[in-house]
Amino acid sequence: MKKGMIIFVAFALLLAGCQSTSPALTSIAFKSLEMGSTSFEAEQTFKVKTNFTTDYQSELDDMTLMLLEVLENGVHVESKRTLDNEEYVRVYIDQPITIHNRTFPELDVEWFKTANGVYVKTSADEEYIQITDDWMQEIEGAFYKTDQLEPLLPSIENYLSQYDYDLSNVSSNGKVTIDTPDGQKEVTHIEYAVDFDELFNMLAFTFGNLAEYDRLDDFYVALEELNSTVEPDAQFLPPGDREANLELVRQTLKDVGLMLEYMGKDELMQEMGVDANFDGQFNVYVDDQAHTLKLDNTFSLSLTPLVNSELERPVEIEVSMSGFRWNQGETVEIPRPDTDKIMTTHELKEDPELHKTLSEDSIVRYALEELVFAKKGTLFIDQAHATIRHQTVQMDTVPYINQDHTFVPVRYISDLTQSPVSWDDTTKTATFSLDGEEVSVQLNNRVAIVNGAEVEMPIAAEIRNSRVMVPLRFVTESLGAHVQYNAEDRSVDIEFE
Repeated sequence: MKKGMIIFVAFALLLAGCQSTSPALTSIAFKSLEMGSTSFEAEQTFKVKTNFTTDYQSELDDMTLMLLEVLENGVHVESKRTLDNEEYVRVYIDQPITIHNRTFPELDVEWFKTANGVYVKTSADEEYIQITDDWMQEIEGAFYKTDQLEPLLPSIENYLSQYDYDLSNVSSNGKVTIDTPDGQKEVTHIEYAVDFDELFNMLAFTFGNLAEYDRLDDFYVALEELNSTVEPDAQFLPPGDREANLELVRQTLKDVGLMLEYMGKDELMQEMGVDANFDGQFNVYVDDQAHTLKLDNTFSLSLTPLVNSELERPVEIEVSMSGFRWNQGETVEIPRPDTDKIMTTHELKEDPELHKTLSEDSIVRYALEELVFAKKGTLFIDQAHATIRHQTVQMDTVPYINQDHTFVPVRYISDLTQSPVSWDDTTKTATFSLDGEEVSVQLNNRVAIVNGAEVEMPIAAEIRNSRVMVPLRFVTESLGAHVQYNAEDRSVDIEFE
């Protein structure tokens, strides 16, 4: 039930931002929903400025600080979709970026979805990478396909036609002529402002309005159809009787709406332990058919912790979004990959050297080297969390020091090297293999077998918490790794060349 309610809450928030004070706004709201199932062209720029206290900013890691800097300077997105559901997206950033001490002159990535497959290309590369095999399945499984949302559109259009919340600060400035990527257009300019009080009132109204909507069952039937198209572990509606579930949804919407109405913003903020302020300025330019749209919006949000708040420090966020959408529902063409310059993800996975033919300035090559093929990690003594290829992992038995030697679970070395470890339960021996090197260690025996020769270890493998623990430095260095201990934070860096 919880996941099902999230869908309704998200929809309520959408309507709170695109209500029918102006008929043009209703048209914009529905046209925006249609973008998932029809053609369009769009250019957008997003900027996000964050203000944190100095002590909090000092706790952020380098990757987070880099992302915050990039967002503050702006991310540009170009997108196209054809009537045949082929898609093109380009994301670019007008500044160098540094990731894990590696600086890239620019980030400019293109994504193509055509009838022949899905491709990715960076401006640094001549090659197009076709996403195949299980990589494509993972990408498709992470998102709802846009055409799956189409059954919801009639229900949403019917709801919008009766949604009658009136914004208190909205005005139409009449017809104006603007320059667009599609030439000069005559459009209607709509301007409106929303503060936190207005946002709160819209939200309360929307929950109550949905609860009383006499065609709410249309939504639920459409959601059931959407729910049936996704994998079982991604389904968001509960099994069971539709009427009983629908009545529970309606009652929950009503209860939330009444709670918001009678509690009021100030009391709700006290309950949440935070004082919030919101200020939004929105400028919308739209033609009579809503086929061309220009947006120039900014809004800011500040959160200040109150007594006993879970929020530890004040946060201020300012977001600006500007851009154009045009040719919606019209004939649109997308760029095409050069079929003579294609390599597949299957080929890249099968040949660990192939990615080195990409440019050294390629973000795709970097991602493959650091996140797919790299054999590097960091662990912390007496702590369960560690990293492998910059990804955080959890160990069920923490690393520890015994007689000046660091011990780790066998599983961590296996995951780090991306190689399986064989276990002989009769002799209690673990065998590690990597790039022609082989190391076998036996429980409670200081004599190891390294590439067929006996080698005495400084300390034997042992059992702790029912897990086989092995001396990290001996095993990994025997396999070709460089190991560095950092006394300041009691961490150990391991990297295989």
